[in-house]
Amino acid sequence: MHMGANGLSNFSLQTMMNQMARGENLAFSKPSSLSHEKNLTELDAFIILDDLLASLNKQYLDAKSHRLELSKAYGADDGMTQLAVDMEDSAWCAMQTCFMELRAQNDMRRRANDMRVRHERQIEELKQRRVEKSKLKRAQDFIYYTQVMEMVKEKNRVPQIFELIILFSIFRLDIFGRSPYEMQKQKQVFAA
Repeated sequence: MHMGANGLSNFSLQTMMNQMARGENLAFSKPSSLSHEKNLTELDAFIILDDLLASLNKQYLDAKSHRLELSKAYGADDGMTQLAVDMEDSAWCAMQTCFMELRAQNDMRRRANDMRVRHERQIEELKQRRVEKSKLKRAQDFIYYTQVMEMVKEKNRVPQIFELIILFSIFRLDIFGRSPYEMQKQKQVFAA
């Protein structure tokens, strides 16, 4: 693939078909690391496990990107865009055929499912560590707050209402003992 004068990637259907016929793996890249924020789909797991499926997935994504570029530049009715649509469909079908063949293999399906389960456990462990870290931070804030209150009592001062408000705002505590930052994080966790 190379960039043309108009900045769009120039695909050669013939070149791609020749490389596939010779059994050459076209350039692809597997995901370097799994996202710790989203669950792994079955397709994602198979892509990580199988080089051919990873290559076909890359070809499909490239064909889709190329089609979108052409459609944006020349419109959906342009001849080159229509050819790019056909290439995208062909790449999708090739990827799906490989995916179905892999799913039919019990060993590969078991390995993919094991990978998905391990990844889901890692996500849950990460969420649990975040909750524990948040609880620890709240406990540390509370201890510090009580120490400040003890220092005030030792000086035989009765804190005025505005002093309490200032203390609450300094430590970002609400009446229920949560900081606004923690409440925002909780909303994000529940939204995900």
